[in-house]
Amino acid sequence: MNWKKEKPPEKLHQTSPRTSLMAYIVYVVVCMDQADSARVP
Repeated sequence: MNWKKEKPPEKLHQTSPRTSLMAYIVYVVVCMDQADSARVP
């Protein structure tokens, strides 16, 4: 039962990097967009 309870966190840890990567890409795109907007008055 303990092993079954420990399985979900492992799955969450596996999907976490992908979500983090997507969030990082969105963050970079938004930062670039903001920098581009700030450059052009």
